[in-house]
Amino acid sequence: SYLKKGLVIGDVQSGKTGNFIALMNKAADAGYNMVVITTGTIEKLRRQTQSRIEEGFIGTFTATRNKMSKSKTVKDFGNSEQTLALTNADKDFSIRTANPVGFGSAPIVAVIKKNKRSLEDLYKWLENNNEPDIKRTGKIDRSLLFIDDEADNATINTRGVDDPTTINKGIRNILGLFKRSSYV
Repeated sequence: SYLKKGLVIGDVQSGKTGNFIALMNKAADAGYNMVVITTGTIEKLRRQTQSRIEEGFIGTFTATRNKMSKSKTVKDFGNSEQTLALTNADKDFSIRTANPVGFGSAPIVAVIKKNKRSLEDLYKWLENNNEPDIKRTGKIDRSLLFIDDEADNATINTRGVDDPTTINKGIRNILGLFKRSSYV
């Protein structure tokens, strides 16, 4: 069991997204089972981040406008690893539309906005799809990399430890579901 935390600071357009996509690839190589990326609170930013992750981690574009993209993806450089995406460039995570995917050998990735509904839905989906682990050990016996992009937007707990803000509490709850997690 572990909970590791890290911090990345950089200027605008300094390569932070490219660096965390590299971190995602390294984590997948090291056996991490799930990667969650929270973006800001605006859908346009979530879509932009989703497209960058599709290019550098997943290997396929999902948005209608990107299907004919001339951009190369990781698959163009010989990466044949499978990745299961719970989100796409056109839709944020929703428990109503999420597939009941179980953990297998392929890492699962979700790019979600920082809002109460997205965090709660992801938490419920994780609980529902990992019920045997949670009943047996109280935690999901897998590893999670949680990347909080734009952490200065909505994440910081501005209240007491016992009464955290909604977004902070949602992130803590998801991290607390996993036996092994890393938060960046």
